[in-house]
Amino acid sequence: MDQEIESPPVHPPGAQAPWGSPRSASAQAGADEALKPRQTKARRSRRISREPSEKERVELEEREQPLFPKLGALGSFSSHGIEPGEGEGSGAIAKINQDCGCVCYPFAQDPELALLVVVDGHGPEGEKVSNSVMQALVQQLEESALLQSEPAAALEASFEAAHQTLLAGVQNGDVEVVGDPEHSGATALAILLRPASLVVAHAGDCRALLGVAVKVDKSPGAAIDATKVRAWELNAEHKPDGAREQPRVEAAGGHVREKRWEDGVELPARLYYSETARGPGLAVSRSLGDVLAHSAGLTHAAEVTALTLTLTRTLSLSLTPTLSPDPNPSPHPPPHPHTLTLAQVTQWTLEEGAVLPSAAAPSFCESLFLEALEAPQPVCPAAEALFLILGTDGLWELLESQTAAELVLPLWREGGAPSVG
Repeated sequence: MDQEIESPPVHPPGAQAPWGSPRSASAQAGADEALKPRQTKARRSRRISREPSEKERVELEEREQPLFPKLGALGSFSSHGIEPGEGEGSGAIAKINQDCGCVCYPFAQDPELALLVVVDGHGPEGEKVSNSVMQALVQQLEESALLQSEPAAALEASFEAAHQTLLAGVQNGDVEVVGDPEHSGATALAILLRPASLVVAHAGDCRALLGVAVKVDKSPGAAIDATKVRAWELNAEHKPDGAREQPRVEAAGGHVREKRWEDGVELPARLYYSETARGPGLAVSRSLGDVLAHSAGLTHAAEVTALTLTLTRTLSLSLTPTLSPDPNPSPHPPPHPHTLTLAQVTQWTLEEGAVLPSAAAPSFCESLFLEALEAPQPVCPAAEALFLILGTDGLWELLESQTAAELVLPLWREGGAPSVG
């Protein structure tokens, strides 16, 4: 990722630089709790991805909710980019590959957990920053006391801890390992796989998608069309001009230069200290490291989403479509009273034959829906979740998500589903 470097505005006397600012006592306490070791440090030497034993394979195959994805179907690829040479006719020069990633399975010595990570470095020493971030994320998450009980909180705290690891490396003089996190940084994406669920955490423009099977028709129990797949994006990239990111950046004092065309080339939106500043010029609004860019509204905080592999949710009540008015009502009402459409809520299928509660039902029912929305969001049945693709921005600059899924589908059919014709 290219960037324009410029020193940030000078902080007033006595003010703390953003990267050195202490967090609130409550936030610090939460991070400390999340990062408490679950086991001794001696365990680190045993952190290794390995093939499961025959006993573990049998146990996993017999589960009602098997671990996603299927074991034995894994591929990876990473390649450096090129840039023009300095002199005329000098040709292209290979760039340092600043991307890295890892697969940890079993994760934390648990055969029901797997961790997938991709990290994309940028800046003068982005390769050091990205590698340090990857290793810190794995270590901190593996040792988190919240890994089993609150995996989303554990992932969020691990991103925070990875950023702090970069800062600590500089303060300890360990720059040969962590690089220069003031002028370099890394975007990161991590997915924790659990039985029939995924927890996705990211900061930056890495993207993950789920390849979902397509049925031959919409009838109940319809067969799967082995020649088709649907790409379901699992996260929204953090771009400076994003609908949610730009207001946050500007509220933090940064300036977003809108994307534009120049000599027939589309230039992405970028992050600046002010409207007249030349830096930092980052094309992302979140990343780990990039300490100086925090003055321009950049943050290293991860966005975390929990997803379940199930299509619909069933609630034990029956309702009519009048509980909460939809601001954009459809001219065609639902076909029967067992489907309710709420404002900003996808249709939720309700259990047939349930009895409508008393006159106080609306508030009671609405609270149930709000509670359901706070739970992990449904994606699709586990049997229809075919494969995952994780990639850095270099992939998504060239391929649309749907195209990537269609390219992977025949490979998955050969190695991941031998029984599908």
